[in-house]
Amino acid sequence: MEKFDLRTWVLDAFKEAIGNEPIFKTRRYAEKYYEADVLTEEDMAEIRKVIEAYHTAEAELSTDPEYSEELPEETEADAVLE
Repeated sequence: MEKFDLRTWVLDAFKEAIGNEPIFKTRRYAEKYYEADVLTEEDMAEIRKVIEAYHTAEAELSTDPEYSEELPEETEADAVLE
């Protein structure tokens, strides 16, 4: 049976969260694990690289005409929800 490695599990979870959770939450939670000596400085740098790669990819998609969509016009139902 393989031994459970909390550090690897936490690091993988943070990498998977990027793009699915707000970045500020990922950073805040990572800092707590760093302060608890679960994550290392190298782990924090790795998380930062994944965040930077996510932002770069997101910026490229936002300027790519193939991925830009026009927003649908607001309906009366939308106005009621506001």
